Amino acid sequence: MSTLVKSLAQDDAATKMQTMTIMSTLLENACALNKLPESSEIARELFAIIESANESCETATVKDAELVAFPSVEPKQEDRLTQCALKAFAALAASNEEIKSSAFELQHYKKILKLVNNVEPRIRAAACHCIGALVRVEKFPMRHFVSEGIVKAMQNLLYDKYLDVEIEAMGVLCSMAIELQKEICEASSCVKRIIDLMQSKYKDLRYRAIFLLKNLLFESPIEYRKQLLSMVTIERLMELFDDESTEIQAQAICAVRNITQDSENWASELFGKVGLEKMIQKVSEKLNSAIPEVALQALYLLSSMALAGDKCRSLIASSSLVQQCVAMLDSKNNKQTAIGAMNFVGAMLWKEQDAFLLAGRQKTFKELGAEDKLRELARSSCNEIKAKANKVLRHLN
Repeated sequence: MSTLVKSLAQDDAATKMQTMTIMSTLLENACALNKLPESSEIARELFAIIESANESCETATVKDAELVAFPSVEPKQEDRLTQCALKAFAALAASNEEIKSSAFELQHYKKILKLVNNVEPRIRAAACHCIGALVRVEKFPMRHFVSEGIVKAMQNLLYDKYLDVEIEAMGVLCSMAIELQKEICEASSCVKRIIDLMQSKYKDLRYRAIFLLKNLLFESPIEYRKQLLSMVTIERLMELFDDESTEIQAQAICAVRNITQDSENWASELFGKVGLEKMIQKVSEKLNSAIPEVALQALYLLSSMALAGDKCRSLIASSSLVQQCVAMLDSKNNKQTAIGAMNFVGAMLWKEQDAFLLAGRQKTFKELGAEDKLRELARSSCNEIKAKANKVLRHLN
């Protein structure tokens, strides 16, 4: 290991390519190396390479231009070395809290943040990737990164002309979005760009854009959800329910689920022109998806919709969805599916104020075999499933 550290410390041209090979090994074995006492020393040597990087900046980004891949011409050797060092440093920092904390305590992150504007796009992307690893530090609250300019820097890079730079910048914002909803939502140009990228022809950009939007919506205040919904529209989100990527489908369904949380007083406004009937029909289709994650997210969305008011529950009760969801109570299903199905049954019962309607729904669920399935789940070895099943059984009886 001491030889590895010494090799990283070499600065003559003849050993630079060898150093890059070593850093590739670091990337592949970062988790194992993090357990060694020399990991902090390796991180210091990597940062020394980063610190010596060329600081030439790309001051102009090309807005609304066609995104392009990295130039076919290979970067200079020094730039390649910086790029590799950034990636290796990120790999080591990702699972090492001490390295992440030191990067902020010693102000190392400021040099890395400068490199997100480097003239070489590969360095910009690698610097973003490195920042993404560092902001997941436990010692500093996310709001610390607003004053340090990290959020603003990433928002600006959403207009970079290189595809990989935008993808990495989006990844950093995804990591910060839940804690910094206000700061990101208030930058309307940033939100507009995120929404535009949801329609990108590039799958990775669409995925990160919808993932970021989903995080901005997660347990956010109603006013933020209404603001975002006015810009993105339910119709646009529903288009992504049928995206060619099933991962994007699942994230879009989850985003709508996050919108519907605590939406009882504005359910009609929420679904707008789409209408509840059309949304319920689309959810029913997704419940039958052959992709488990898509079906699971549809199940969770349905549970949220069942809590969004009497009209939602009545429409769901009169559809085939009840039968579909009861079938998913099977104890042979995985834990998440079983819990999702129980959440749905509970949501259809526990907020119902009309005693006549409640009795009718209880009877329907029992006739479909829900009670027997729930009793079987109540005997599960999983305490979470057991507790949930017993709770829903109390509502059923």
